Amino acid sequence: MKFSFGLATAFALFAVSVAAKGSTSSTPSQSVCDAAKQKKGTYNGHTNDEVCSFLIDDCMDETASTSNIWSIPSCVAGATCGGTHNLIQLAKCTNSDINEIVSSDLTSLDYDLYAEIVGDCAWQSGGCPMTRQNYIDFFYSTLDDTCSDVWPGSIQSVIDNWSLIADWTAKGPESIPYLNFNDWLQWSDSQ
Repeated sequence: MKFSFGLATAFALFAVSVAAKGSTSSTPSQSVCDAAKQKKGTYNGHTNDEVCSFLIDDCMDETASTSNIWSIPSCVAGATCGGTHNLIQLAKCTNSDINEIVSSDLTSLDYDLYAEIVGDCAWQSGGCPMTRQNYIDFFYSTLDDTCSDVWPGSIQSVIDNWSLIADWTAKGPESIPYLNFNDWLQWSDSQ
């Protein structure tokens, strides 16, 4: 019996180590990167959305020098309008340091950036959730801060992006706590 238990344990450890090795990311092929570029700004019923593409382009410019994509406002805003899956794929095509990071292991949403989105209440005990209005203001201010010359044709498209995140987090239509928004960035694989 001890032999069976020991053998089963050894086999389980081997299986875990093989699975872990299989889960590491690698440098995407040129065809994968080209496909991601073609899909840029295509999400939530929009195809090659100009505003979202602008944010993602700015994100990629910033990502070239850091692997902490969730500390860059245009990356966070770009993920909300272009989906996390394609944005992370483009980041891996831009910065080889990101290639070895599984999407769910990327650095969490920078809390200083979150505090810029929600205001001083972020620093109170327990923090505060991001409201729909906080998100709308963040989206437009990110466009302004990046000197965008393109803007959403209607606020409804920005609200629609918010609604997808609110639905995924199941926290209701009016506010999303930090941890749930961070989970969406890390785990939604939204496409």
